[in-house]
Amino acid sequence: MPEGTLVSVGYDQMWIASLQDDVEVTVLLEEWDGEPPAGPGPWEEDVLEELYLRGAVAVSTAAAEPVVHGVQLRGGVSRYHTRVRAQHRAEIARLYDQLLDRVRNTFDEEFQAALRELQGVEHYLVQFWPSSRPATSVGHVWNVELNPAAPAQAAPPPASE
Repeated sequence: MPEGTLVSVGYDQMWIASLQDDVEVTVLLEEWDGEPPAGPGPWEEDVLEELYLRGAVAVSTAAAEPVVHGVQLRGGVSRYHTRVRAQHRAEIARLYDQLLDRVRNTFDEEFQAALRELQGVEHYLVQFWPSSRPATSVGHVWNVELNPAAPAQAAPPPASE
């Protein structure tokens, strides 16, 4: 994937890229019956793609460590529109680089304290909806925190309606 690119899509896979590899990010996955409303912002980057999904979504780290696996989509197997929005992507990469320049020992308490303040600030909103149905309501929402160093825990999906 070219450097700086937010999203790269294959036939049935999508890669979302952070500009750094060491700070936890927050990913919110939403499945909709149709195109979702604009929603709250501000989002610094916004990409609309389409891909084929086999009825489930999985999330992994850049090192291919699974974080969320086999989340079933209510829309089942289908082509989906996918909107990816990013917030604080460049800012966190810049702040992390400055931290590395300032404190070279990553085990130092000053470094660890500053790193904790950056964790989870970089946000991604990923919305899926089938290519052919009108918007009516949100299906499921999942909140996932990705930690490149250790697999994170995902919040359980809301109870079925």
